[in-house]
Amino acid sequence: NKVISHTILPGQGAEIEMSMRVCDCAFNGFEFAALPFSFPFELPDTDPLVDEMVSLSDAVAGLSDGLSQLAAGVAELGQGARDLTAGSEDYADGLAALDRNSAALVQSSEQIQSALQQIGSALAVEDFAGDDLAALAELPGVLQQLAAGLDQLAAGMTELQSGFTDAHTALASAIDAIPDTDINPSELYAAIYGQVQLEEQLGELMRYYGAAKGVQGTYAAVEGAFSGVSYSLIEMRTSIQEIADVMNSMADELLQSLGTIQIMEELAALSQGLTQLQTEYQRFHQGLAGYTDGVHDLAQGYRGIHSGIGSVSEGIDSMAGGASDLADGGRDLTAGVSDLPVRIEEGLTDLMGQYDVAAFVPRSFVSDKNTEVSAVQFVLRTDPVTADSAPDMEPPPPERLNFFQKLLKLFGLLN
Repeated sequence: NKVISHTILPGQGAEIEMSMRVCDCAFNGFEFAALPFSFPFELPDTDPLVDEMVSLSDAVAGLSDGLSQLAAGVAELGQGARDLTAGSEDYADGLAALDRNSAALVQSSEQIQSALQQIGSALAVEDFAGDDLAALAELPGVLQQLAAGLDQLAAGMTELQSGFTDAHTALASAIDAIPDTDINPSELYAAIYGQVQLEEQLGELMRYYGAAKGVQGTYAAVEGAFSGVSYSLIEMRTSIQEIADVMNSMADELLQSLGTIQIMEELAALSQGLTQLQTEYQRFHQGLAGYTDGVHDLAQGYRGIHSGIGSVSEGIDSMAGGASDLADGGRDLTAGVSDLPVRIEEGLTDLMGQYDVAAFVPRSFVSDKNTEVSAVQFVLRTDPVTADSAPDMEPPPPERLNFFQKLLKLFGLLN
């Protein structure tokens, strides 16, 4: 006996056809039975699956928050880079102006040094003639002019120091505006693993991030040298002012000594003071020349640094666009998986609903009179099929013999 079962869900229809090849077949007939759908089973525990989907959704949301923070940080970094570029431009301009004015400072200092040497040579004469004494009357005015020149030199250095300090302050503020944040890219790379475009964008982001950190480190290493320039200007300005004050004092003392008996003694003291002043001023001039050479080298070298800062700023602007795209992708991903646990539960419910026939009211599709169909819709049975039996053999009718045949048969001669 063979049983063939076909399951048709409630509300569905089907056409079923069976065929067979037999030989000498005999059986009790076909029996067709239609039973109401019954498939009792329990849905496995889906809580762990839903919990994992919740964890996934939370992780993606956390990644999206991280990407948004990264985008905000890069945007802040971009603003800081723009401020850095502006501050660096001011600083470079200040260095260039300082370099241009340094030549004038050195030239003015050389003129003052030459004048001091001439005055010292004139005062070194032991015997003054009448013309020499007349020239002495002009010496206080010359000293006062030299002091005024030194005052102008000091004022110029004050202006340079102020401009350099402002530029340095702007540069320092721009550097400080770069967020001092350490980013570990490993988690970000892990989160976007397999997404080639995002991986390339993140790689570019991290390169510019490294460049920005490099600018911070370089500035921290040379900040002392930048500050030293300003301090050197202040010290040289102070020295110039002190020399100018000494010259003014000499001029005043010489004016008071002219026409007195002690004029020669005063001149000897003045000559000695000027000799010492020449020595001190020569040291100052040498320091000023070395300072201006350093400023020139700094101004020339800083242009390359400023160009690099500009490139970093442009790169960070591009990086900000990439970070924004990353954040947008994170938000889209979050939106796509945020309701994933709910959708899984709804999908499982819908799937199980296809097998839920609790509300199905069966009715007979054979006859309306058949109302007891909760257990069996119908049962149909065909007549049995038996094998064909061999037919009974009837003896053939006796052969009619003639006289001659009968005679032969009698003697056993008939075939």
